[in-house]
Amino acid sequence: MARRGDHTFEELSSMILNAAYEILETEGFQKISTRKIATKIGYTVGTLYNVFQNLEDIFIHLNARTLDSLIKSLSESDVTSIKSLAYAYVKFSQESFNAWSLLFEYQFDDKTQFPRWYQPKVDSLLGIVANSLKDLSGKCSPEKTKESIIVIWSSIHGICILSNRGKLNKTGASDPKSLIDNLIDNYLKGLLA
Repeated sequence: MARRGDHTFEELSSMILNAAYEILETEGFQKISTRKIATKIGYTVGTLYNVFQNLEDIFIHLNARTLDSLIKSLSESDVTSIKSLAYAYVKFSQESFNAWSLLFEYQFDDKTQFPRWYQPKVDSLLGIVANSLKDLSGKCSPEKTKESIIVIWSSIHGICILSNRGKLNKTGASDPKSLIDNLIDNYLKGLLA
């Protein structure tokens, strides 16, 4: 068991998050516990609470890491094409399923306070989507454009969930890309008509 002075605060923070991320990737967020993280890094659970407020605080930091990865992944696609972004989003959700699940499925307590640095990450993600739909801004009001971004993203997210859970093939559809094409083509056609 490591002792208090063996690592700096920053080193401990990194060790805790890396251990939690390993558990997340291999077992899913449901299996993460402070005890499991502490055992993995050779410290006591109390040490974790000297660095992070609670398990939700660790989850916020893990989600921040996932947002950074998702933003990077989307930025490497054709950011001017909503379809390219959607395909990249589906691919990310499949390749990083456990991290993606924590980001979108874990329900934080209503009283959870997110750090100030967290919201700009979310805004950056939505900004990438908004940028791919910038052609709408001249044709729709800002409110309608913002609503359209949310409708498209939510719909694509729903396709991801059904695909990742193996439910699409039960509806007779198995290819998320064809559903995305259908969704975007018809939604934008109707919006711009």
